[in-house]
Amino acid sequence: MAAPGKASRPTDASPPVRRLGRPPQVKARDTRRRILDIARGVYAERGYEAATNKEIADLAFMTTAALYYHFPSKRDLYLAVHEDAREQVYSRFEEVLDPEASFAEQLIGVLMVTHELNEEDPTLAQFLAAARTDMKRRPDLIAALQDRTAYRTQFFDRIIDAGVRSGEVAAEHRELVQVFITAMIAGMTDALSDDQDVHLRAIHAVEAILAGRLVQPPSTRRQRAS
Repeated sequence: MAAPGKASRPTDASPPVRRLGRPPQVKARDTRRRILDIARGVYAERGYEAATNKEIADLAFMTTAALYYHFPSKRDLYLAVHEDAREQVYSRFEEVLDPEASFAEQLIGVLMVTHELNEEDPTLAQFLAAARTDMKRRPDLIAALQDRTAYRTQFFDRIIDAGVRSGEVAAEHRELVQVFITAMIAGMTDALSDDQDVHLRAIHAVEAILAGRLVQPPSTRRQRAS
């Protein structure tokens, strides 16, 4: 027994001091996050066919074997990147939805979110644009991503519902409005997301169209001119 006032000296039997660190599951989540972010950039630049797991592994400073530990195949990784991108985008979309707001307010709110996301991480829009091309070339990807497409339709149906309730959208025009939204979102993502100034002007143009300020029937213009 140690003398009073003196600390006991460790002996050979003393347990080793453990260094504090992140739990293994946290490290695994961080690694997965890094792989998804890097893979999204590679797929956005090269597309599914040209991208390789070796390139992604090299950029993530890991071996290809380590990459396969997290994602068993190239297809599994690609689908995981697509799902992750969808979750990032639509979780932000959900934040601006307001059942009490009008169709125009909600749609413009969603478009402004796309503008913010482009500013924060351009690879999101670049990847989703490239994914549309990849799906045309790979029917197997179309089958795997069908549920994602259905989710998009269901999401925007909620905005259209608001338009029907407010009288902005005629019930018989639901399908036309859904096609309009799909074409607009895809077009702005594919053609305009690389230029933030043009992208923002396009959003303002859509806002003006919905408010009836940008395009008017020819008869209306003639009446005002006379």
